[in-house]
Amino acid sequence: MNIKYMREKTGLTQKSFAEFYHIPLQTLKQWESNPGSTSYRKPPFYVYHMLEKLVRQDFDVRIGPLNRVENLIFAAEHSRGNAQQWLRYLRKEFEGSALRLNRNEVKEVLDSDKLSAVQKIIFKRTVQQDTATNKYVIALNDTADTPMVDELKRRRHL
Repeated sequence: MNIKYMREKTGLTQKSFAEFYHIPLQTLKQWESNPGSTSYRKPPFYVYHMLEKLVRQDFDVRIGPLNRVENLIFAAEHSRGNAQQWLRYLRKEFEGSALRLNRNEVKEVLDSDKLSAVQKIIFKRTVQQDTATNKYVIALNDTADTPMVDELKRRRHL
């Protein structure tokens, strides 16, 4: 699923969609072009999600939710070259220390050609229990020790 798909679900032309959402027409055309073309420009991840919510709300259209695998592959594309961001996306696939993905879903993600070699390695190490990467990603979901944070803030302002 991509921005072009969302726009087509609204029934609007590129020009109308761009005007409706105050997006420069050229930018929308770049977002909708094929990733291999020279005019392609990848939209920021937050823009995609913002537009998805607005289109659902404004046009009351059913845009199918991404399943876990599609969501991870989409996240991989948008975090390419940024390992920290990729790790933050991966943390959402854990409930405590339990991985939400089943074996078939893990295999499907690893089989995708959309992940870089580095992302695949990080993903493999994340889903393997008791690896340093697994522990790190799980720790990203831990809440901060607020009394300690409050004390650090207090000391900073002294």
